[in-house]
Amino acid sequence: MNMKLYLLVLLLVTVTAITLVSTYLFYRASLSAAESFLSAHAAAISMTLETSLLKYGLRQDIFKDIILNERWEGIAFLAFYGSEGTILLHSNEKLINKKLDAGELTTRSGSGSASPSYITHGTGESVFVMDTPLVVQDRKGVLRIALHPYPSQMIVERARLLFLSVSVMLVAFWIIAILFIRAFKQRIKLESVMAQNERLAMLGRMASVLAHEIRNPLGVIKGFAQYLKEQSGNVNEKTGKGIDIIIDESKRLELLTDDLLVYAKMDELRIDGFDLPSLVRDVLTSLPVKQKDIEMDFDMPGRLSVMSDKEKLRQIIYNLLQNSIDAIDAIEGSGKISVSVKRDKDSIIISISDNGRGIAPGELGKIFSPFYTTKAKGTGLGLAIVDKLVKVLGGTVRIESSHGKYTTVIVDLPFIKSGAVYSGG
Repeated sequence: MNMKLYLLVLLLVTVTAITLVSTYLFYRASLSAAESFLSAHAAAISMTLETSLLKYGLRQDIFKDIILNERWEGIAFLAFYGSEGTILLHSNEKLINKKLDAGELTTRSGSGSASPSYITHGTGESVFVMDTPLVVQDRKGVLRIALHPYPSQMIVERARLLFLSVSVMLVAFWIIAILFIRAFKQRIKLESVMAQNERLAMLGRMASVLAHEIRNPLGVIKGFAQYLKEQSGNVNEKTGKGIDIIIDESKRLELLTDDLLVYAKMDELRIDGFDLPSLVRDVLTSLPVKQKDIEMDFDMPGRLSVMSDKEKLRQIIYNLLQNSIDAIDAIEGSGKISVSVKRDKDSIIISISDNGRGIAPGELGKIFSPFYTTKAKGTGLGLAIVDKLVKVLGGTVRIESSHGKYTTVIVDLPFIKSGAVYSGG
């Protein structure tokens, strides 16, 4: 699924890039086409004017007559300048014999080729001009064709409008694409959650059946083994050790079946009010902490009344403390377990830390998976049960750990006031 999403994003980026580049190139081509259009139009007018000037000479009204007769479109003005900058001919006869300022001509008279450029007309309008060197009646000068840029500007404006339209369409396209990608990711996530829930439900049903089927013969095996142990005076030492192994392994299988039943059980929540610090102390008294000298550190209020499912919360705390004991048993040296219980606004925060073996970075993302364990005799259900029960209670659980140094499990549960209606997780 992730590969499909990656390919989809890559396709969208490629299409966007191609569209933008193509539109930009079209815009640049339009600018060039507009310039070429004006140059070609000015060149055509210039050729006609050259012919007329060579034929009729420097007659003052010649430009006026040509404009009227030829009916060229877009002409701003026509002019012929002498080599010293004097206006010899002009479509506005009032300007004849006036002199241009230095540098106004883009082409020196009598040499070079036609030179196109833009200048600001006396009216403040920017006009396109083409200056062509020309000799008329042995007088060197420059023929200037000045054109209004309106026709070419229309080409440019259309190209600019197209570029803006495409840009707006691409923005809208990307907004839709982002919404689609988000919906696509949400669908993938939902399908994954549904598939996981279906697997867990099937696993739960199977675990429940297996647990019930195992408990009865297991009870018989354990009972007979305990009976034989009571009669151990009639058996040798080797047989006695074998009986002890049968009893210990039977107890371990009983714990496994209990975990399977807890994991598979989907009881409704039984919400009641109780004192949370007292519950933590009760759980501690039921834990086997005899294997090692473990220092316990508490940071809890004297009383903290909560509304929750007491038995589910008991199971969560029991499993976490048991994990901490096992983590300390796996290392050499003294161990310490810190238990913190506090209320933070609308949450109850339960934090359990130990200085045991910690969790390797590669294992951290798997520890809540059913049957995943790093212990030699672990069931792999302890943290899976914690994760499931915390979610049922509407809370979250996270783990912070450094391999070989420490592990901290933080459970965040909603604080429910007495009399409030609880919706669960």
